[in-house]
Amino acid sequence: MQLNHLPQKLDTFIIIVSLVNSSQREQVLKVVKTVTDKSIQQLVDWYIEFSFSIVKKGTYLIKQQLSTDLTVDQLYILRFIHRTESCTSTRLADAFGVKKSAITNIINRMWKKGFIKRTRDPADRRVIYLTLTEHGEEIFKEAEKRIEQIVKSLLKRFEFEEIDQFIRTYEKLDGILTSLIENEGEMVCEVHH
Repeated sequence: MQLNHLPQKLDTFIIIVSLVNSSQREQVLKVVKTVTDKSIQQLVDWYIEFSFSIVKKGTYLIKQQLSTDLTVDQLYILRFIHRTESCTSTRLADAFGVKKSAITNIINRMWKKGFIKRTRDPADRRVIYLTLTEHGEEIFKEAEKRIEQIVKSLLKRFEFEEIDQFIRTYEKLDGILTSLIENEGEMVCEVHH
């Protein structure tokens, strides 16, 4: 691919992606530095379009693997409780970035289905800990096995280097976003200057 014929503004982010792993990294960096406001808007549009599409399709594939008793949100909550062994609804709400009332509604449905158990803290009766029941643990493990099969079939379509780069890029993006959120006041000032 000849970069000297590349227009000043990027038509799609695909051009960058297709070159990032090549020996032309320095030229890609020069191109990225020349990105115009219109190109940035195109990148934003591309990101929103593909992230929405990926989440939608991924959620669909996950739903296909779940029992009819379990929603995707409930699966995420089961996974969180499984990993932490015990937590409160406040901790769940914080972890998922939603209001406690939204978590409480989901928790109530999961409790009625026998997925989770509620236990009051003997030292502070206002605090209720959530843990998985045996049934909840079984449902979670079965769903995880099925989802693992989907992930394995997807990963077979990529080279190890692509997977590694994707994970490192996502980790970097997560770190950048975390930093921006933690320094939200500074970010607002930068945007308005």
